[in-house]
Amino acid sequence: MNTVLKQFRFRTAMMLAVATVFASPAPLSAQEIVSDWVEGHNVRTRLVIATLPKIAAQEASSAASVTPQIVAGLEMELSEGWKTYWRNPGDAGGVPPEFDWSGSENVAKVEVHYPAPMRMTDAAGSTIGYKKHVVFPVHVTPSKFGDAATLKLQLAFGVCNNICVPSEATYEVSLPAGKAPPVPAALAEALARVPAQGDPQPGHPHIEKIETALAANPPKVTMHVAFPNGTAGADVFVEGPPGEFVPMTRVKGKSGENTLVYEIDLSEGADVEALKGETLRVTIVSDKSSSETQLKLQ
Repeated sequence: MNTVLKQFRFRTAMMLAVATVFASPAPLSAQEIVSDWVEGHNVRTRLVIATLPKIAAQEASSAASVTPQIVAGLEMELSEGWKTYWRNPGDAGGVPPEFDWSGSENVAKVEVHYPAPMRMTDAAGSTIGYKKHVVFPVHVTPSKFGDAATLKLQLAFGVCNNICVPSEATYEVSLPAGKAPPVPAALAEALARVPAQGDPQPGHPHIEKIETALAANPPKVTMHVAFPNGTAGADVFVEGPPGEFVPMTRVKGKSGENTLVYEIDLSEGADVEALKGETLRVTIVSDKSSSETQLKLQ
């Protein structure tokens, strides 16, 4: 798992009951630093910046405290019935967000994270994304810690209801030198909902067994996925390498009390030969926790 996210979860565990990524955000305090709202078609967006506090050694499982980290969030409020997209928009298509941070100052690296998304199905098919309210967390590595930093973002994204509307907006927000604004509850919740990466962690959903039948008719991949904290809100999203399409999963049944069987029918638009030997990115979500792992298609 990303070290910053792991450290931050120690601070946010008790905040999960306070806010949810799809709920209305808590009011900002006077100390919090945000850009102006940018009004769009059935959506408004803004950029918030904050500082993660030093993490104590016993919390971070580290020999010493770590340097405070800068975090930001692209916050989006959508009108009732409207949606926006995850990094993979799903089978029915859509416009995933595109982030351009090239105008930022004292910024060496920017990494956008995606909180656990949801499947949205209508007459056009299934898409993956968010409704009502979402914050995309951003980890910022400054060129020089302690100096002022300015985030400048050019964002392109899509919002959809019965029609889809391409949208663009620009934002600027600055963190003065030595300033340590608090992390808003909505950003804290979004960070906590970023899927845990790497080896399975206690309580997080994980793949128990994988069965591949690439030469079958139809070719398919079957995954037995365990949800230790229950299957409420359970879903699995699979992404191929750049340029390769992977159909969305379907639930085929259960193989245990909290283990669901998901199947990918590769005959539904995938290039099986191109996918052989490739590594797929698997995101497993539920109401309680989420995780991200990889599997090699053999």
